[in-house]
Amino acid sequence: MRWRYTLPLLIFFLLGLLLWMGIHQQQVKVDANVIVGEPMPNFNLPDVMKPQERVSNKSFQGKVILLNVWATWCMSCRAEHPVLLKIAKTHHVPIYGLDFKDNAHSAQKFLRDEGNPYVRTGFDEEGYTAISLGVYGTPETYIIDKQGIIRYRHVGTISWKLWENTIWPKVQRLQQAEG
Repeated sequence: MRWRYTLPLLIFFLLGLLLWMGIHQQQVKVDANVIVGEPMPNFNLPDVMKPQERVSNKSFQGKVILLNVWATWCMSCRAEHPVLLKIAKTHHVPIYGLDFKDNAHSAQKFLRDEGNPYVRTGFDEEGYTAISLGVYGTPETYIIDKQGIIRYRHVGTISWKLWENTIWPKVQRLQQAEG
């Protein structure tokens, strides 16, 4: 009689334990630096603000740039936006945008209303360009050198402290090393 209640409880507990172990063994850690050192993937997208014009990886060759992957639906991107505006006003590094799986009208309105830190912004409606960069969340920011090589990748929001202590020094080194 006792086994009638204990055995199902024991089986349930063992199945739960196996499920828990299986879930934790399947976790995959994503390496944010996997694309660092690789050439910027080729792309050719409409410009968010001027849809009749195109933005491509050729648009920024020959200069050290930041490429910021963002979207209007991304709350972290909205929180990061004032920092990008400040960088655009106070530092000598062009910022290009990649608007990821967004609505073009929302992106245009956001940039008109909140300010536009970007030299140009490619509209990646389907997300294929972001996927080729290995983007798995927004925002993400890349430093790309004059030869079009990705030199740094930051996954997440850029704070002013991160900009001053990590990203800006890397940009300066690349600018100085490349004349």
